Amino acid sequence: MRPTVLLVLLAAASANAQYSSFATGRSFNNPMSAMMDTMIQQSIERKLLEKALLKKYGDAPAPAAKVEVKPTPSAPLAATDFKPGPHTVAAKFGDLAATPEDKRALAAACAQILEGIEGQPDFRKNNVAYGLAVLIGVSIQLVYGKTIPDAEAEQLARDLNDSLAATPNFRKLPAKDRQLLYETSVITAGLMVGLNQEGLKTGDASMQEKAKDMARQMLAMFMPK
Repeated sequence: MRPTVLLVLLAAASANAQYSSFATGRSFNNPMSAMMDTMIQQSIERKLLEKALLKKYGDAPAPAAKVEVKPTPSAPLAATDFKPGPHTVAAKFGDLAATPEDKRALAAACAQILEGIEGQPDFRKNNVAYGLAVLIGVSIQLVYGKTIPDAEAEQLARDLNDSLAATPNFRKLPAKDRQLLYETSVITAGLMVGLNQEGLKTGDASMQEKAKDMARQMLAMFMPK
Protein backbone atom coordinates (compact mmCIF):
# COMPACT_ATOMS: atom_id res chain seq x y z
CA MET A 1 0.00 0.00 0.00
CA ARG A 2 1.31 3.45 -0.96
CA PRO A 3 2.50 5.77 1.85
CA THR A 4 0.01 8.42 0.73
CA VAL A 5 -2.86 5.99 1.22
CA LEU A 6 -1.52 5.15 4.66
CA LEU A 7 -1.54 8.83 5.55
CA VAL A 8 -5.23 8.92 4.69
CA LEU A 9 -5.81 5.95 6.98
CA LEU A 10 -3.87 7.64 9.76
CA ALA A 11 -5.88 10.84 9.41
CA ALA A 12 -9.17 8.95 9.38
CA ALA A 13 -8.22 6.85 12.39
CA SER A 14 -7.51 9.90 14.52
CA ALA A 15 -10.12 12.29 13.18
CA ASN A 16 -12.71 11.81 15.91
CA ALA A 17 -10.55 10.44 18.70
CA GLN A 18 -9.06 12.25 21.67
CA TYR A 19 -5.59 11.46 22.96
CA SER A 20 -4.18 12.67 26.26
CA SER A 21 -0.63 13.46 27.23
CA PHE A 22 -0.02 11.52 30.43
CA ALA A 23 2.61 14.09 31.45
CA THR A 24 0.42 17.21 31.19
CA GLY A 25 -3.14 15.87 30.90
CA ARG A 26 -3.76 17.97 27.80
CA SER A 27 -5.98 16.46 25.11
CA PHE A 28 -5.18 16.29 21.40
CA ASN A 29 -7.06 15.00 18.37
CA ASN A 30 -4.12 12.95 17.12
CA PRO A 31 -1.70 10.57 18.83
CA MET A 32 1.46 12.24 17.50
CA SER A 33 0.73 15.49 19.33
CA ALA A 34 0.02 13.65 22.58
CA MET A 35 3.25 11.68 22.24
CA MET A 36 5.31 14.78 21.52
CA ASP A 37 3.74 16.73 24.38
CA THR A 38 4.67 13.99 26.84
CA MET A 39 8.25 13.71 25.63
CA ILE A 40 8.82 17.47 25.57
CA GLN A 41 7.43 17.88 29.06
CA GLN A 42 9.65 15.13 30.42
CA SER A 43 12.91 15.93 28.67
CA ILE A 44 13.06 19.63 27.79
CA GLU A 45 12.70 22.88 29.69
CA ARG A 46 9.94 24.44 27.62
CA LYS A 47 10.68 28.00 28.72
CA LEU A 48 14.16 28.00 27.23
CA LEU A 49 12.94 26.80 23.84
CA GLU A 50 9.92 29.07 24.02
CA LYS A 51 12.14 32.09 24.64
CA ALA A 52 14.41 31.27 21.71
CA LEU A 53 11.50 30.71 19.31
CA LEU A 54 9.47 33.73 20.35
CA LYS A 55 12.53 35.95 20.02
CA LYS A 56 13.06 34.74 16.47
CA TYR A 57 9.49 34.38 15.21
CA GLY A 58 7.04 36.10 17.56
CA ASP A 59 3.37 35.42 16.95
CA ALA A 60 3.47 35.44 13.15
CA PRO A 61 6.70 34.04 11.72
CA ALA A 62 7.98 35.75 8.63
CA PRO A 63 11.46 34.40 7.85
CA ALA A 64 13.89 36.85 6.34
CA ALA A 65 15.24 36.21 2.88
CA LYS A 66 18.85 36.16 4.05
CA VAL A 67 20.20 35.06 7.39
CA GLU A 68 23.80 34.83 8.41
CA VAL A 69 24.55 31.58 10.24
CA LYS A 70 26.70 31.95 13.34
CA PRO A 71 30.17 30.64 12.53
CA THR A 72 30.48 29.14 16.01
CA PRO A 73 27.39 28.19 18.04
CA SER A 74 27.45 28.72 21.80
CA ALA A 75 27.35 24.96 22.33
CA PRO A 76 28.89 22.36 20.04
CA LEU A 77 26.35 20.54 17.89
CA ALA A 78 27.58 17.32 19.44
CA ALA A 79 25.81 18.42 22.64
CA THR A 80 22.51 17.21 21.17
CA ASP A 81 23.87 14.16 19.33
CA PHE A 82 23.18 10.64 20.51
CA LYS A 83 24.52 7.18 19.74
CA PRO A 84 21.64 5.44 17.99
CA GLY A 85 20.23 2.09 18.95
CA PRO A 86 17.55 0.06 17.13
CA HIS A 87 14.81 2.11 15.46
CA THR A 88 11.52 1.75 17.34
CA VAL A 89 9.36 4.76 16.54
CA ALA A 90 8.26 3.68 13.05
CA ALA A 91 6.81 0.51 14.55
CA LYS A 92 5.02 2.55 17.23
CA PHE A 93 3.39 4.65 14.53
CA GLY A 94 2.51 1.46 12.66
CA ASP A 95 0.53 0.29 15.66
CA LEU A 96 -1.90 3.16 15.02
CA ALA A 97 -3.29 1.31 11.99
CA ALA A 98 -6.18 -1.10 12.34
CA THR A 99 -5.07 -4.34 10.66
CA PRO A 100 -1.80 -6.28 10.81
CA GLU A 101 -1.20 -5.59 7.12
CA ASP A 102 -1.75 -1.86 7.54
CA LYS A 103 0.40 -1.81 10.68
CA ARG A 104 3.33 -3.26 8.72
CA ALA A 105 2.74 -0.94 5.77
CA LEU A 106 2.45 2.18 7.92
CA ALA A 107 5.58 1.24 9.88
CA ALA A 108 7.45 0.79 6.59
CA ALA A 109 6.20 4.16 5.32
CA CYS A 110 7.36 5.88 8.52
CA ALA A 111 10.75 4.20 8.24
CA GLN A 112 11.01 5.57 4.69
CA ILE A 113 10.21 9.06 5.94
CA LEU A 114 12.99 8.86 8.52
CA GLU A 115 15.47 7.52 5.98
CA GLY A 116 14.53 10.19 3.44
CA ILE A 117 14.96 13.14 5.80
CA GLU A 118 18.17 11.73 7.22
CA GLY A 119 19.49 11.51 3.67
CA GLN A 120 19.21 15.25 3.10
CA PRO A 121 22.72 16.70 2.61
CA ASP A 122 22.50 19.46 5.24
CA PHE A 123 20.67 17.42 7.85
CA ARG A 124 22.66 16.31 10.92
CA LYS A 125 21.62 12.72 11.52
CA ASN A 126 21.09 11.45 15.09
CA ASN A 127 20.84 14.96 16.52
CA VAL A 128 17.84 16.07 18.58
CA ALA A 129 18.16 19.76 17.71
CA TYR A 130 18.00 19.02 14.00
CA GLY A 131 15.05 16.68 14.49
CA LEU A 132 13.11 19.33 16.39
CA ALA A 133 14.11 21.99 13.85
CA VAL A 134 12.53 19.90 11.09
CA LEU A 135 9.33 19.52 13.09
CA ILE A 136 9.11 23.21 14.01
CA GLY A 137 10.10 24.37 10.52
CA VAL A 138 7.47 22.19 8.84
CA SER A 139 4.86 23.35 11.36
CA ILE A 140 5.66 27.02 10.67
CA GLN A 141 5.40 26.47 6.92
CA LEU A 142 2.03 24.71 7.22
CA VAL A 143 0.49 27.18 9.67
CA TYR A 144 1.82 30.45 8.25
CA GLY A 145 2.50 29.51 4.63
CA LYS A 146 6.07 30.77 4.93
CA THR A 147 8.96 28.91 3.37
CA ILE A 148 11.97 29.01 5.68
CA PRO A 149 15.24 29.57 3.79
CA ASP A 150 17.97 27.00 4.29
CA ALA A 151 20.16 29.45 6.20
CA GLU A 152 17.39 30.24 8.66
CA ALA A 153 16.53 26.56 9.09
CA GLU A 154 20.17 25.93 9.95
CA GLN A 155 20.14 28.80 12.43
CA LEU A 156 16.98 27.44 14.02
CA ALA A 157 18.72 24.11 14.58
CA ARG A 158 21.69 25.86 16.17
CA ASP A 159 19.44 27.95 18.41
CA LEU A 160 17.62 24.82 19.53
CA ASN A 161 20.96 23.14 20.11
CA ASP A 162 22.02 25.96 22.43
CA SER A 163 18.72 25.86 24.32
CA LEU A 164 18.80 22.09 24.74
CA ALA A 165 22.44 22.12 25.83
CA ALA A 166 21.49 24.61 28.55
CA THR A 167 18.70 22.38 29.85
CA PRO A 168 19.69 20.17 32.81
CA ASN A 169 16.95 17.62 32.10
CA PHE A 170 18.10 17.24 28.52
CA ARG A 171 21.76 16.91 29.42
CA LYS A 172 20.83 13.96 31.64
CA LEU A 173 18.62 12.38 28.98
CA PRO A 174 19.89 8.91 27.96
CA ALA A 175 20.59 8.12 24.32
CA LYS A 176 17.48 5.94 23.89
CA ASP A 177 15.21 8.79 25.01
CA ARG A 178 17.01 11.29 22.80
CA GLN A 179 16.51 8.91 19.90
CA LEU A 180 12.81 8.56 20.72
CA LEU A 181 12.34 12.34 20.70
CA TYR A 182 14.38 12.73 17.52
CA GLU A 183 12.66 10.00 15.52
CA THR A 184 9.19 11.08 16.64
CA SER A 185 9.93 14.67 15.60
CA VAL A 186 11.24 13.70 12.17
CA ILE A 187 8.52 11.17 11.37
CA THR A 188 5.73 13.45 12.58
CA ALA A 189 7.07 16.25 10.36
CA GLY A 190 7.12 13.89 7.39
CA LEU A 191 3.59 12.68 8.06
CA MET A 192 2.30 16.25 8.19
CA VAL A 193 4.02 17.10 4.91
CA GLY A 194 2.67 13.95 3.27
CA LEU A 195 -0.84 14.59 4.51
CA ASN A 196 -0.76 18.16 3.18
CA GLN A 197 0.68 17.06 -0.16
CA GLU A 198 -1.97 14.36 -0.54
CA GLY A 199 -4.63 16.96 0.12
CA LEU A 200 -3.17 19.25 -2.53
CA LYS A 201 -2.90 16.38 -4.99
CA THR A 202 -6.47 15.16 -4.52
CA GLY A 203 -8.09 18.52 -3.86
CA ASP A 204 -9.15 17.37 -0.39
CA ALA A 205 -9.13 20.52 1.72
CA SER A 206 -9.95 18.53 4.87
CA MET A 207 -6.63 16.70 4.64
CA GLN A 208 -4.75 19.97 4.30
CA GLU A 209 -6.63 21.35 7.30
CA LYS A 210 -5.79 18.18 9.26
CA ALA A 211 -2.09 18.73 8.55
CA LYS A 212 -2.36 22.40 9.52
CA ASP A 213 -4.22 21.55 12.72
CA MET A 214 -1.50 19.08 13.71
CA ALA A 215 1.10 21.77 12.94
CA ARG A 216 -0.73 24.27 15.16
CA GLN A 217 -0.69 21.79 18.01
CA MET A 218 3.02 21.18 17.55
CA LEU A 219 3.81 24.91 17.60
CA ALA A 220 1.62 25.40 20.69
CA MET A 221 3.94 23.07 22.59
CA PHE A 222 6.88 25.37 21.92
CA MET A 223 5.21 28.76 21.47
CA PRO A 224 2.08 28.76 23.68
CA LYS A 225 -0.10 31.84 23.55
